[in-house]
Amino acid sequence: MIKKIIEDCLPQIASEKGFADLGNRSEYIGASDVGQCPRKTIMGKLFPQPITIEQQIIFERGHLAENIVHESLIQYCGADRYKKVSAQVEVCYPNNRSIKAHIDFVLEDHGVKTVIENKTATIVSEPYDSWVEQCIFQQGLLMLENPDSRVNGYVLCLDLKSGKIAEFKVEYDESVFQNLIERAEYLLDLLEQRDLDLNIIPTKQSVLCGYCAFQADCPAYADKGEIPDDLKELIKKYSVTNIKKKQFDKEIDTLKEVIASYGPFKAVFDGIKASYTVSSMMSLDVRALKANEPELAEMYSTPKEFGRLTIS
Repeated sequence: MIKKIIEDCLPQIASEKGFADLGNRSEYIGASDVGQCPRKTIMGKLFPQPITIEQQIIFERGHLAENIVHESLIQYCGADRYKKVSAQVEVCYPNNRSIKAHIDFVLEDHGVKTVIENKTATIVSEPYDSWVEQCIFQQGLLMLENPDSRVNGYVLCLDLKSGKIAEFKVEYDESVFQNLIERAEYLLDLLEQRDLDLNIIPTKQSVLCGYCAFQADCPAYADKGEIPDDLKELIKKYSVTNIKKKQFDKEIDTLKEVIASYGPFKAVFDGIKASYTVSSMMSLDVRALKANEPELAEMYSTPKEFGRLTIS
C-alpha cells in the first residue's frame, strides 16, 4: 500500500517542486544544458520523456544532498552579518534572458561570492568537463549581474553511498565563458526554429550516453568504430585490469581446490577466520522446466534488462 502511495504521489510532488524552482526548462537554455550533448538537450526539450519512479527516487538523492549542504552553510553563516547563503539563485544573461542558470548555492563571505555547484555522484579524482563548464557558466552570469563583486566557484561532490565528500575549485576562464554563451545562443536558436531538421543537430559523446533516452537512433552510434578518446582510455584500462583479474582468478581457483582437498575444517589464526564445509542444495533445471512445463515457466518468468560488455 505505502509503495503504491509513493509511486503515485512522488512524481507529482517532484514536478510541482521542480517547476517552482526551475520554471519550464523547455523554454530556456540553462547551465546544465550548455555542457551536455546538443542533440540530447534539444530532443529533451522538444520531446520530454516520462520519468520512471526509479529515476525520480535517484533525483531525490540530489535534493537530500543539497539539504545537507544548505543546512551546513546556514550553520556556518550563523548571525554573522558579513556571511550569507542563498539557494537556487537565478541569474540571466543580460542580452537574452532565455539563457540563464539556477545556482545551487551562493555563499557570500566578507564581500566574496562563491558559486557552489552540488553533485551527487561517486567520488572522482578530477571533475568532469561538463561540471567545470557548468560552474564557469554560472560564475560568468553571476559576475555580469554583480560586476563589482569578486566571484569564486566550487564543484562539491557528495557520495551518499560511501559518505565521502570531495570539492574541486573551479578557476574562472573568460574565454571558456564566452564559448559557452555562444553555445547557449546556438542551442536557443535551434530550440526556437519552427521546422527544425533534427538530423543537423550535432552530438557529443560522453559518460552520460548510456543514460540518454534518445540514444537508440543517435547518429553518433551509426559508425561503431568512432568513440571518444576518454572512452578509449577507459577501455584500455579495463582490458589491462581484466587480464590481471583473470590471472588472479586462476590462481585463486587453484588455491581453493588445494585447500578443499584437506576436507572440512574450521580455524582461526593470525587474525584470519577460515572454514570449509560441505553441504547440499536443490537446483532448478530451467531448460527442462521450459521444455516440459512452458506455461508454468512463462508464468514465473519476468523480463530483466541487462547490459553485456565485451572487451577482448
